[in-house]
Amino acid sequence: MLNKVASTPSGTTTVCTGPWLDSHADELGVPVVVQRKVQIWFTPKTDAFDASRCPAFLVDRAAFIETFYGFPDLGDGVKAAFHTGGAITSMDRIDRVVSTDDVAPIRAALETWMPGAGDRICSAAVCQYAMTPDEHFIVGVHPREPSVIVAAGFSGHGFKFSPAIGEIIVDLAVDGASRLDTDFLAPNRRLGITQQAPERGGA
Repeated sequence: MLNKVASTPSGTTTVCTGPWLDSHADELGVPVVVQRKVQIWFTPKTDAFDASRCPAFLVDRAAFIETFYGFPDLGDGVKAAFHTGGAITSMDRIDRVVSTDDVAPIRAALETWMPGAGDRICSAAVCQYAMTPDEHFIVGVHPREPSVIVAAGFSGHGFKFSPAIGEIIVDLAVDGASRLDTDFLAPNRRLGITQQAPERGGA
């Protein structure tokens, strides 16, 4: 285990600093901005929203100001939050205090879609998304430092891709290139509204 003064030699370093990359993103070519997100857990009125009876959800409807999502009551309340939207901030000045202005629209959306789910607030927390302009991740070799691999800018949906991201990082660290098509994730890729992830082949 490394301590504050220990060091270990390495031919390759992988940087996975999440939203803390925002102050260094200019070195890459793909900007990263920090978006403040509020998550709230509610005590529902009934057991209709228990995990045994209610699925996870993501709702994208014109009637709501943003796309919102959540999870059933797993013992700590029904979780709800907006996936889109949120104030642009930075990691050194993000507001960690949840206000009534944060709670009201989330509760309204939840009660509209699932009446009774947002009866009382259990707890709340502020997190953050590290957003890229095209919402594709940043995974690849640093354009100025060939021994540094960067994995960041996961734009609020990176967790589910962690096995593939891990495979790409290992390929880059060991072989210098990935077996997967990663051009659309390159740190120095050209941004454009038509940029798309490659289509999956096969059935």
